[in-house]
Amino acid sequence: MKYNLLYFLDTSIRFGSISWQRILKISLDYQWYDEKSRTKELLSRINSLLRIISSKNIFYKKHLSSYKKEIVTLSEIKEYPILEKSNIRENYDSLISDISTRYKTGSTSGSTGIPLKFLIGYSAVMHQTISYYRFLSWYGLTSYDRNVLLWGQKKRIGKSILYFFKKLVYNPQYRISIFDLDEKTFVYHFERLLTFRPKFFRSYKSGAVQFADLAKKLNYDLKKIGFRLVIVTSEVLFPSDRDYLENAFGCRVANEYGASEIGQFAFECPEGSLHISDDVNYVFTNSDNELLVTSLHNIKFPFFNYKIGDKVILSTRACKCGRTLPVIDNVDGRSDDYIVKPNGDHLSQYAFYYLFEEIAKKNGVGCIKKYRITQNQNEFAFEIIKGENFNEDVLSHIKEHLYNVIGSDIRFIFKFSNQFNRDESGKLWFFKRI
Repeated sequence: MKYNLLYFLDTSIRFGSISWQRILKISLDYQWYDEKSRTKELLSRINSLLRIISSKNIFYKKHLSSYKKEIVTLSEIKEYPILEKSNIRENYDSLISDISTRYKTGSTSGSTGIPLKFLIGYSAVMHQTISYYRFLSWYGLTSYDRNVLLWGQKKRIGKSILYFFKKLVYNPQYRISIFDLDEKTFVYHFERLLTFRPKFFRSYKSGAVQFADLAKKLNYDLKKIGFRLVIVTSEVLFPSDRDYLENAFGCRVANEYGASEIGQFAFECPEGSLHISDDVNYVFTNSDNELLVTSLHNIKFPFFNYKIGDKVILSTRACKCGRTLPVIDNVDGRSDDYIVKPNGDHLSQYAFYYLFEEIAKKNGVGCIKKYRITQNQNEFAFEIIKGENFNEDVLSHIKEHLYNVIGSDIRFIFKFSNQFNRDESGKLWFFKRI
């Protein structure tokens, strides 16, 4: 009850109590809307956005001048111009709408290239926050439940009064820097968490795995903490990762998906479907399965038909949970996260995952602990952390398999490490092409 009241005060200060409560109710109802009601609501939100940005935003005044200011069917949005990352970098100032509203600045991590700067209006922040509240409710949780955030923390400069209020009085979140996580700090955090009693744990997938690895190595039982949910984000969650984490934490693992520019907008329900919060971010895919997103509430810095750089497969099936929010069947990863064969053909990066799954089945899960691969033209550099059952024959198997799958005109470099360094955001990648 204490955190419930303090959470209400926090959201009221940031967003206004009336707006927050009204939009929260709409959000909770929206997930059950039938197709006709959903379409009506989405058309209303898209058309409202179109009218505002066509008159208040220099960039869109120009780029939408020959387009209708109102659409009648959702499919018509596909006819409007696409916003690329290069457009944002080249037109940053003209993308800021002439609207007096609170906002915060943001930037991407730059893990896949040059960081991208942008603004997020507080209306968008509120809808993203409510969308996350809705997601947690699927598991009987709330945003004011005690929780752990294992993240690539950065020191904050110029902290606000609201920050200190939340730090001293309303502080349901226990934060751990992924850069400071080692055997010594793990023991410290574990002992504190036994008293803190958090209900859920959120991290990059690799962070959750590292936390579980340390618990296993030091013989600590994470189940004693009493987590009810582990939420992973930002990195590919393979079936073997899910099994490992659910066994280590003793609870369900749920995936979430999004981007820094527009927030998290797809969440896994208890039935295992990755539902899109299309009342916050409307999405569709082009013929190449590239994802295009429209942030329906960020009028300060509009992302309209924004190509975020990912490829996904959207589903047409209904979920057993009964929610009518659209479903993502599969996230193929970044648009440029694919293997390029010597003949120029493309191959999914997941070919490496299936290869190492095959190695684990033949040689035991203790053969290779971790791996990552860098492709530089026809050269593939493998960085490997050996397991107890490692043997050199595995390297021959990797070569033989990839000669058959990718082509004979490729070269290999094998490097062995004790640990992998994270990028500046704290993430770990398993394949990249340079």
